[in-house]
Amino acid sequence: MQSKCFSYLFAAVLFAGCTTYIPLQRQQTAHISRGADQAQIDRIIGNATLSVSHRFTANDQQYFAKHYDLQTGTRQQMNMRCNRRRVCTPIFYDIPIYDTYVVVFDQPSGTVFTWGTLEELSRSPDDAVSSIMPALKASYAQARSKQ
Repeated sequence: MQSKCFSYLFAAVLFAGCTTYIPLQRQQTAHISRGADQAQIDRIIGNATLSVSHRFTANDQQYFAKHYDLQTGTRQQMNMRCNRRRVCTPIFYDIPIYDTYVVVFDQPSGTVFTWGTLEELSRSPDDAVSSIMPALKASYAQARSKQ
């Protein structure tokens, strides 16, 4: 019996030791500013889970991008739970909605060049930002395919 309990305890500790997924929140992104360095951004982002990072080149300039899942809202889903007498009760629960959020650092300075969702940056009125988007998206897709 004791070895069985130890096995369950070991499995519980092992499972608890796995990294926890923490999405980025809008409140955190409100504090990001152009020119901030990576250490400042890491403090702002806190313990939000990094989904992927990669380097890319656009317009003969080097960049470093860090992508996160930004929780942009929730949607409600319903399931029916039925008992043996076929009495059913609706069960409602919220499912988070995420969008890809990226912070792009200028290299070699390591300062923030731009930040936002891929959609926001693609529609940016700043030509310097919108011009890097094709290279950023291609590099992001390649980095995701390697995961």
